Amino acid sequence: MSIKPIDLRDILDYVPRFRNHIFVIGIDGSVVVDPNFQSVLVDIAVLSSLNIKIVIVFGIGQQMHDLADARGFVPTNNRGEGPTDGPTLALALECAALTANQVMQGLSQQQLPYAITNTVESRPVGIVKGVDYLHTGICEKVDLPRIHKLLDDGVIPVFPPIAYTQHGEALRLNSDQLAASLSAELQASKLIYLTTRPGLSIDGEPVLNLSAEELDRQIDSAPEHIDPLQLSKAKQAVRVLSGTTQRVHILDGRVDGGLLTEIFDKVGLGTMIHSNEYDRIRTATEDDVADIYSIIKQASKQDFLRFRSLDNIRRLVRDFLVYEVDDSILGCTSLIPYPEENVVELASVCVQPFHQGKGIGQKLVGYAIASAKARHYSRILALSTQAFGFFEEHFGFREGGIEALPASRRQELSSSNRNSRVLVLDL
Repeated sequence: MSIKPIDLRDILDYVPRFRNHIFVIGIDGSVVVDPNFQSVLVDIAVLSSLNIKIVIVFGIGQQMHDLADARGFVPTNNRGEGPTDGPTLALALECAALTANQVMQGLSQQQLPYAITNTVESRPVGIVKGVDYLHTGICEKVDLPRIHKLLDDGVIPVFPPIAYTQHGEALRLNSDQLAASLSAELQASKLIYLTTRPGLSIDGEPVLNLSAEELDRQIDSAPEHIDPLQLSKAKQAVRVLSGTTQRVHILDGRVDGGLLTEIFDKVGLGTMIHSNEYDRIRTATEDDVADIYSIIKQASKQDFLRFRSLDNIRRLVRDFLVYEVDDSILGCTSLIPYPEENVVELASVCVQPFHQGKGIGQKLVGYAIASAKARHYSRILALSTQAFGFFEEHFGFREGGIEALPASRRQELSSSNRNSRVLVLDL
């Protein structure tokens, strides 16, 4: 794949945002056997070189179909969604080994370190609506420390759709479900499904993007309108987007350079399904003043951010955004406008201690940036004494000097003695 200069600039714009993020990539068996599979691995090598942590889950549905057909054998199911009898499990084990070899060979050709481990424990699906699913399993437990150790060491964990119970029994898993489970457990930023379809199709038409809420309604009301070969991925997308994963992509893995295009191009290639992460964010009201004050007061005691008085918050409450769950305010931030300079300051980003580490701060900042763009500000500023790495790594802020601040804010910072770093994001 040749990368034009404009393509390279687009990629570089995203590099700070995705650095050290986890992408889980589910690759259909039909993509692994396609001649373009090497192009997929080249794209993965590019992502890895950008310090994006990659996890691979591969499917074997196509391999099982082809091998069973060659032997005149009819398996109980190819995709790991229905019951798996003994002969079908034996076929799945054989196909998983053959496909793993092909994936490992391709990764080795790209000089990408990888590891196939037993870091996923499964359990039988059991009996559902009177049907015994026999040797079909689901993900029960994930050994997160071991997987994170591999990722931190630059190793790509590779997962076949076979996993073992705590007693060593092999079970056939659906690769879509396994990829979604790993994405949820690892708190991946993206779950990407590579298939042989141009994306998710509804009523025969590919969909460019939609929310998890819209897709959930479609699955509940009229699942027959969704491409049946994509229905499993659609269901798993809705499931994983209810957690910290914010984007699920479904695209044709046979397109040369398609993976990089989907991630870095503003239009993309396939379907992007996004979480409803902003549904819980709203503009603050006077009823929120006491909660905002309590959150900021607690954080300011640790010198994490500057203290703001109750009167100050009450006077500027409409500048605040809050993250609310079940009538409780879990986090807040504010946007302080400087109309003359056409810039806005992102301030008081704070999450209640018990709810930190769950992506709430990222969602608040993401919403605030989108809001600043919608208001046509040219630049967003942030001042930080401890969280500058957060702004730089997740959102692409860069360090600026005090001269980047409006004059009034510059004077205020100088007299505060906080020695905050000034961070800048051009919009």
